[in-house]
Amino acid sequence: MKQIILFLFLLIALIGCSSEGDLKIINKTSHEAYITLDNKNYTLNPEENISFSYKLGKKYPFGENPSKKKLIYLKGETFRLWDHTTDNFTEFTYVTVNRGKTARIFMNPTDAAAKLTNNSNKIISYFAVEGGKTNENVQIIKEAYNIKPGESAIFYLPYKNGNVTYHYRAFAQGEDGSFYESSSPEQYKILTLDDLILIEVNN
Repeated sequence: MKQIILFLFLLIALIGCSSEGDLKIINKTSHEAYITLDNKNYTLNPEENISFSYKLGKKYPFGENPSKKKLIYLKGETFRLWDHTTDNFTEFTYVTVNRGKTARIFMNPTDAAAKLTNNSNKIISYFAVEGGKTNENVQIIKEAYNIKPGESAIFYLPYKNGNVTYHYRAFAQGEDGSFYESSSPEQYKILTLDDLILIEVNN
């Protein structure tokens, strides 16, 4: 009997246990989020999630639990990834996927923002955001130049925090002189967390 048990134990040790691990990314913002993983790009709609499964080899008795470290790019229209080691924002991080477990990344909103998306066939020569604290004079606070067809520009902005409020408007000009704006002059929007000012330029 002991020989049979020993034989079964050795057989299990030789065969090992097949293993998989999962990675799940959840967009908790009210706007689009962007991911690059395994050299593929993904766009998540608001409150959408996506999952990935990885084969991690076999688990043997008394052996280490198989795992795999994945490099991932994360960015959202109102989300930025904070790196606690550098105390700064980053767009890349490593995630460890372990056998039999699901690693989860929650993309919670971190900012308000203004964005221009150029869906036209012309260059947008200038994109700007003006505003600031509601009790101060407005000024140009963010600028971008020469946004090509199919490209976009995004500015992350301070938002209402307690009694401190910020208001903004965005505008842009095409190379042909065409003008675009999020609101008319002197009409500014107070932004809170997860708010987005969006200008889309189409043909």
